[in-house]
Amino acid sequence: TRHQRGDTHPLTLEEILDETQHLDIGLKQKQWLMSEALVNNPKIEVIDGKYAFKPKYNLKDKKALLRLLDQHDQRGLGGILLEDIEEGLPNSQKAVK
Repeated sequence: TRHQRGDTHPLTLEEILDETQHLDIGLKQKQWLMSEALVNNPKIEVIDGKYAFKPKYNLKDKKALLRLLDQHDQRGLGGILLEDIEEGLPNSQKAVK
């Protein structure tokens, strides 16, 4: 996905629809997306009328991942789902190895 490649800038609804090849949806569906679906999605952040993916852990690099894992260990919080790491760390496969 865009976020996993390090492309984290917010998009307008039209840009999202273009990237997902859903430009043919109706006005009612667009209204629902803007007024309910996107704004109430816990993984979406609204920034100046644009939408950005908001991962559970926003990690910049391998060092940040190691810091997060150490903090979880120190606090006895247990493990972290690989999926959550992959969502929040660009090029995560390289860092996880």
